[in-house]
Amino acid sequence: MPSFGAVVVLVAVVAWMYRRQPILFYSLLLVWVSFVWRLSSSAFIDVAGPIYSIELFRDIGPGRSAVVLVACHLLFIGTLAFVFRHSRLQQLASLLVWSPDERAAALTRLRGVARVAFIAFTVLWVLLYLDMFRIGHIPLFSGIERYIYSDQYAGVFHAFVSKYGIHLSFILGVLFASPAFLSERRDTRFLVLLLVLFAYLLLAGHRFSAYYSHGTSFLIPCALLVLLPRRRPIAESNAPSRRYWVQTSAALMIVGGIVMFAQYRSLFFTRGMDPQAALVNIAERVLILQGGLWWSEYEHVFVNHDWNQDEALEGVLLDPIAPERNTTLPYLMEREIGLQVYPLLQLGVVYTGGYPEVLFELFGPVYGFAAVLVMAYALAKLLYWLMEGILRRQYVRVFLVFYILFPFLLFCVSGMVNSIVNWKFLLKVTAVAIWVLYENGESLGRAPATRRAPAIAS
Repeated sequence: MPSFGAVVVLVAVVAWMYRRQPILFYSLLLVWVSFVWRLSSSAFIDVAGPIYSIELFRDIGPGRSAVVLVACHLLFIGTLAFVFRHSRLQQLASLLVWSPDERAAALTRLRGVARVAFIAFTVLWVLLYLDMFRIGHIPLFSGIERYIYSDQYAGVFHAFVSKYGIHLSFILGVLFASPAFLSERRDTRFLVLLLVLFAYLLLAGHRFSAYYSHGTSFLIPCALLVLLPRRRPIAESNAPSRRYWVQTSAALMIVGGIVMFAQYRSLFFTRGMDPQAALVNIAERVLILQGGLWWSEYEHVFVNHDWNQDEALEGVLLDPIAPERNTTLPYLMEREIGLQVYPLLQLGVVYTGGYPEVLFELFGPVYGFAAVLVMAYALAKLLYWLMEGILRRQYVRVFLVFYILFPFLLFCVSGMVNSIVNWKFLLKVTAVAIWVLYENGESLGRAPATRRAPAIAS
């Protein structure tokens, strides 16, 4: 069966990446989970179809949509592997070599930054909890859906964390991992702060996606830990110890428990489902809804050869029906279900998908693959610059680069292209360019230290 074979191929490639390119595996876990999940759903629809989709209001499948989808994913992965080839990883690893004076100065600076950040995050979390208790409506206990709470009850601190929470989680990850690059222990205070945020998300009614997005954002800087020198003496405190593995296991168990409890409360308390209905809901969510929109795109473009670039440009970028949000999904939904999209959008309902659907809508069944490559290359270069900035401890640059990397990550899981093609994104790029020019000006006249990259696995 070609579709299930496509799933096996992608899983094998991701497993290879875990073994041979762990920095890509951990830093883009957000993307890999989305890819495998949607591809598995598409393969199920290909094989089990025709099967009814409650979102598309019609039968979908069978077909070979998973084969086309895995081709996109393999092109994406190949592009990233090229940018993060062994020679480039050696260049990153060379930044882990420092003189005693460099290390002492860097540690002093890092401890000062971490102290201020810990206080700021603690104050923000306290205000976040106090605001929820002041309001008096806790979705976990009152049975309010999270989106209703956000729209009708939540305060300003909840709105801030909802909008910038992924950025905050990334900063926590940077501060957690950075001491290890200077042969110090990882700063577990910032892991605790992440778990405190997860506890708040549980109270706010979140089930899975928030923990998934925040947790994978936290992992991006932690992926650099795989570059730690392996063939030269390093501080004992920097090597993974029994205490480290106990702490890591405990954190994973806590997060797993939070997610499972959140799912239970949402299905059986908030939505009042019986066990059978809950199982049906989960099965539809996992097996059909993840890949339904892609199967529709496959049928639309690759089977019926019915795509219109002008219409896609109008609906996604020039005159979208919901300009205040991800414009890709409303356009794809309207193309599929027509006027039925409007009451769904008023309720805040959007479907899963968008990538790579929007690329084939905009560029067609041939040039769509070229667009996949271009977007993958842009993401890979930004990710490399981000990693380089973390190891150089250029914290302002790191924050600014992540701010322009984030829309590309979002694009890979939701097809949100309007966050990249607008004046605000151009302003972010300009800010990064100005800051880089400033940093380069500051470094003029300084003699670069001679560094030798520690050996890393090829």
